[in-house]
Amino acid sequence: MYEYQLELEQRQRKAIELTSELEIINQDIARLRLEKERLESDLISVIGHEMEGSKAYDIGDRCVTLKTDMIYALNKKAYVHGDIYIPPEFDPVIQKITFEVNKKLFNEYEKTAPLEIRELLCDLVEKRPSKPNVSIKTRI
Repeated sequence: MYEYQLELEQRQRKAIELTSELEIINQDIARLRLEKERLESDLISVIGHEMEGSKAYDIGDRCVTLKTDMIYALNKKAYVHGDIYIPPEFDPVIQKITFEVNKKLFNEYEKTAPLEIRELLCDLVEKRPSKPNVSIKTRI
């Protein structure tokens, strides 16, 4: 029992140490991302890159490629309900069918469905671990 308690305490200390290091790194990354965005914005302004798209610039001994895009967001409600009518020959919207796995149902069926259905589900849906995501918040 004593060895188990000792191991548990060591693991707790190591977890606290790793959490502290990870928190410092996360703060550094956030600060560096902001600094990177500021520098990129300044560089775009200095160069005078105003167009949408990609262009390479020779700057000293470096080749810098700037890519700037526009984000196009559709007012789906107005489009679907016909609030705004666009003649078909000028309609830039492409409608797509999307498929999504209902994870809750899949996990339930993976446990409760008959064997032949579970085998079909395994053939139909690939299930693999995602990249871990760790967030740390300091308690007050």
